[in-house]
Amino acid sequence: MLQEHSSTNGYERHEPSSAATHVPSYVVDLARDLPSLKSRYSEIPAHPMLSDLPILTKKDINSTRLDLISRARLCESGSILLGSGGTTASPKVSVLPSSLFMESITQSWSPLEVGDVVVNANNGGELGSMFPFFHLLCQISGAVAIPLGGLGTKETIDTWIDFLYETKTTALAGTPTQVAAILERLIHMDIRLPSLRKVLWSGERFNASARRVVEEYGQLDLYGVYGSTETWVVGYNGPACPIDSFHVLPYQILEIVDGSILVTTVHEECLNPIVRYRIGDYGTQSSCPCDSLDKVITVGKRDDEQIKFLSILFDRDEPYEAVMALEDVVEAQIVLVNLGSADEFMEIQVVTRDHVENSDQVEHRICSSFLKSMYRLAHEVHDRPERIRVRKVNEIPPNPRTLKTPVLRMESR
Repeated sequence: MLQEHSSTNGYERHEPSSAATHVPSYVVDLARDLPSLKSRYSEIPAHPMLSDLPILTKKDINSTRLDLISRARLCESGSILLGSGGTTASPKVSVLPSSLFMESITQSWSPLEVGDVVVNANNGGELGSMFPFFHLLCQISGAVAIPLGGLGTKETIDTWIDFLYETKTTALAGTPTQVAAILERLIHMDIRLPSLRKVLWSGERFNASARRVVEEYGQLDLYGVYGSTETWVVGYNGPACPIDSFHVLPYQILEIVDGSILVTTVHEECLNPIVRYRIGDYGTQSSCPCDSLDKVITVGKRDDEQIKFLSILFDRDEPYEAVMALEDVVEAQIVLVNLGSADEFMEIQVVTRDHVENSDQVEHRICSSFLKSMYRLAHEVHDRPERIRVRKVNEIPPNPRTLKTPVLRMESR
């Protein structure tokens, strides 16, 4: 692996690497010392390289839940338990030091300064991860934090607009979905906050719909972070960076294996077993026009397993991208209803431009165009058209817990 020997905060800058890289023993021990993972490391050599170590998946990390809770209790400097999904009875947990690695992160990425006033529009409950992250970022940066949390409906957002003006809010922090929802209300009311100049985002891709809203509002600098609840922050970007490219933090080692991103965290405060962890995205090495010295990775599609619907396999993003490519579609979400049952069907929810025809006409036109693009599905449903349904809606609501808008979700009816 190519390593640059100029260091940041004690960690060498790593280029996305081959597997021929030695891994510190304390990093391997984060996984090997957990009873639920111990058997995976029984034949690991004393000084292993990345190629000697197994690749860990979400399923592996989820199996460590009780072990990680026990580890958290032993952390003398304090820790925080966060969730990345699951149920209330069995949440998928991530254990992080109370520092959230913030000093190391801000050595490379420091979007705030003294005098900034930041609306934290992330969800602060139900084990949400980005609310404490942005709150601590404000604290360490000397900024003012306004913990509004997820604002929900248009009506709720409207009640806070005057407050944002009075406090001279300079930054919005949230998922692209939540940030776009706030900006859309400002645009609708023909308001531009004279102090607002930054957007701090995380949690999901900054999709084309949210980007259009930001561009329409105008004069906003975008600062993003990439990672997961398990890996924490892997990379960052700023106003001069492509929206889907991120500079890798010095304490993270990234590999690209069969196109998928693997993450190994070498921070000495790390508690999670992030050792060759498959984060769930495809990625490629890339470059960036900004002046950061940290290596760059461009994040692509999810590398989750394919979805099987009516005997047809497709990538999770595939039907969404086909719909979003259609004229007059502004937003969309794919809902798979009763997946795997005899009566499964796909509902395509769409938000269209204001000038389009009535609902019945646009739904029929979009369905026809969608099936021309998704030819395999078209063949499968030609004699049962009720299996693909299009519904025109006024908005696509985000997940109330994460404040993200997934491109595809499943439900039972």
